[in-house]
Amino acid sequence: MMRKFKTPIRHKLLAASLIVTTAVVSVITFTMANLFHQDKKTYIHDLTSTMVIHNTSEIKALLKGYKNRLEFFARILVDEKLEEFTQQRLLQEIFVDFQDLIAITLVRKNKKDLTLYDPSMLNTAGINKSDYTSYRLSKPIPEQQLKQHGVYIENSTIHKNLPSFTLVFGIDATTVVSAIIRLDSIMEIAQRSTLFQTYILHSDNTLFSHLDPVLTRDPEELISSELLGDVRNPHSLGITKEYHHNGVDVIGGFANVGVGNLLVVSQIPKTAAFLSARSLLENLIYVALGLLLVTVLISLVWAFRLTRPLELLSKATKVVGAGHFDIKLNIHSSDEIGDLAHSFDEMAQGLKLREEKLEQAKNALIQSEKMSAFGQLSAGIAHEVKNPLTGILGYAQLAKRKLDENSPLMKNLEVIERETKRCKAIIENLMKFARSDASERRPVLMDLNNAIQHAVEIVDHQLNLNGVSIQLKLQSQLPQILGDTNQLEQVVMNLLINAQHAMEGAAGTVTISSRMTEQNTVEILVTDNGPGMSAEVQAKIFEPFFTTKKSGEGTGLGLSVSYGIIQDHSGKIRVQSVLNQGTVFVITLPIPSSSDISQRTGTDPL
Repeated sequence: MMRKFKTPIRHKLLAASLIVTTAVVSVITFTMANLFHQDKKTYIHDLTSTMVIHNTSEIKALLKGYKNRLEFFARILVDEKLEEFTQQRLLQEIFVDFQDLIAITLVRKNKKDLTLYDPSMLNTAGINKSDYTSYRLSKPIPEQQLKQHGVYIENSTIHKNLPSFTLVFGIDATTVVSAIIRLDSIMEIAQRSTLFQTYILHSDNTLFSHLDPVLTRDPEELISSELLGDVRNPHSLGITKEYHHNGVDVIGGFANVGVGNLLVVSQIPKTAAFLSARSLLENLIYVALGLLLVTVLISLVWAFRLTRPLELLSKATKVVGAGHFDIKLNIHSSDEIGDLAHSFDEMAQGLKLREEKLEQAKNALIQSEKMSAFGQLSAGIAHEVKNPLTGILGYAQLAKRKLDENSPLMKNLEVIERETKRCKAIIENLMKFARSDASERRPVLMDLNNAIQHAVEIVDHQLNLNGVSIQLKLQSQLPQILGDTNQLEQVVMNLLINAQHAMEGAAGTVTISSRMTEQNTVEILVTDNGPGMSAEVQAKIFEPFFTTKKSGEGTGLGLSVSYGIIQDHSGKIRVQSVLNQGTVFVITLPIPSSSDISQRTGTDPL
């Protein structure tokens, strides 16, 4: 089966952040670029209109100045009242003052045409009079256009070294002035801007002036006639249009000169006009990329901080799922994730406590099974043990009858009889303890110190043989307690024998003390200076069949039976031990009240 691809949540958050940021930055960038483009477009249109109006004003002022000078010049030539000497002097001064003038021709009715040239200018350009005369004869004055516009202007450059144009106008009904003037001043206006291209067109949409003086002689349709429909209005100023010229998209400004029906065009390529717009767009793109990069970094950090606790929580759930509940998440965020981590820690601790309780219940069940097996085993051996004890008891009693009371053996037989009865009672009580049956004995008031002393007398000889001495520190005048003397003696004997076994043949001391406490109880303390025991051993010391002795040296029942006896007396038994420092068993038994004595013994209190 194909495994489903897993996408981490941090990648989802990062992708979402990038998508949102990219969308926002793209909208902002597009909007800003569009607004700037529109603003720049309006600015370029205004700038183009201003440029063409300024160029047109300069050209118009220049042409009118030319016309005024030529008119004054012509009137001097036709003034018959002036003396010839004065007339020649004035003409010379006019050529000196009007340095752009190449030649002037007066065309008068019924009179011969009068033409004057500046020979130095023609010689400098390598042109003679016959060149201009031939050009002038090839292009006669267009009387119709002259009558329509009052002034006629055309490009008359015949050599690139001397760009020129012809200015024709009438000063009266009989006289027409035709002047050839250098084109340099007008071309200088056209060449002034390096960003804008300036053209001067004729009324027929042919080129009048351009950077190339030779090119200006040939008609060229610069702009379509449809585009010039509104521009041809002589009163229109500063009209801008967008059009396609020579394969390039341009923005052009148009204005009428008002002299000779000339039209000035100043145009700029859109690529140059919107160069700053492209630069701004590039800067915006760089800013957008920078914002995206910053967003990526911030999103990574934010996603890591957000998803890291979730990853820890996911790993912790796997650990808990494997049965290890001793785990704690160190997450301290003050949000829902922090609350979830806190709840998880509480859950893990709860599961740990539940596991411990289950383990305790399991151990209790095991102990119950052991005790059940012990009960079955005890039932099988009861007859085997009780029969020899009965025989021993019978022979001891028969021997007592045959001996005199003052016989030294009488005391030993009494000990045999008493201890045989006690062994029989111990076996019966052990069987009852294993079956968890209620004791059938009736508790009696007893002297605890006497029971302790009897137990010591039985095991004293055995302990002395193994180098262990017993010290008694019994508090006198202890209050009597309700209990079974044989059972309490058995408990003390078990503790003494266990202390001797723990010393493993080494010499030592066991101290037995009794005392009354402030909690209205009496305590028996069995203290040895043996090797002590570890915490693990202490936790299991009262379990049935648990023993630290070598195989075959112990059954592990002594302390568990003692534990049951003390509980049956409504008391407690506990152990305190430190390795290499000895062990203390503490037995706590309650001091009965008068009502307790009456209820438990069935007698009236004294």
